[in-house]
Amino acid sequence: KCDGEPVFHSPEGEGSAPMKFTFLTLFPDMVEGYCNQSIVGRARQRGVIAVETRNPRDYSDNPHRKVDDTPYGGGAGMVLACQPWDAAFRSLQPLAPGARVLMPCPTGPRFDHAMALDLAQASQIVFLCGHYEGFDERIGQIIP
Repeated sequence: KCDGEPVFHSPEGEGSAPMKFTFLTLFPDMVEGYCNQSIVGRARQRGVIAVETRNPRDYSDNPHRKVDDTPYGGGAGMVLACQPWDAAFRSLQPLAPGARVLMPCPTGPRFDHAMALDLAQASQIVFLCGHYEGFDERIGQIIP
């Protein structure tokens, strides 16, 4: 029966810790706005999930809070620089046991049902949200 209100079940039962979603993004207000609406917002209000955002600009050692740079080794366009993203990621330490770190990109694996089931087992999911021409390739080597 569908009465319009979703039923949220915590995988571990009542009183368990919520699944935590952490977004490293240049647009934290957009993520927060989305996560406060509809089904996601209600899950958040009920404590089923927790959402945290971090803006890498806040961790930039550049006086102008710059987060982009020319590609390492040359090339056209701008990429997201290593330093602010690495510092923002390190500020999350320690991660929850069983945490997963995702850096979505167009050439990465397709999100499908099997991946959803796998990620549902994680206690925390950290998303590195890209922009511009993508990430400096070294970020994938620095951040596990």
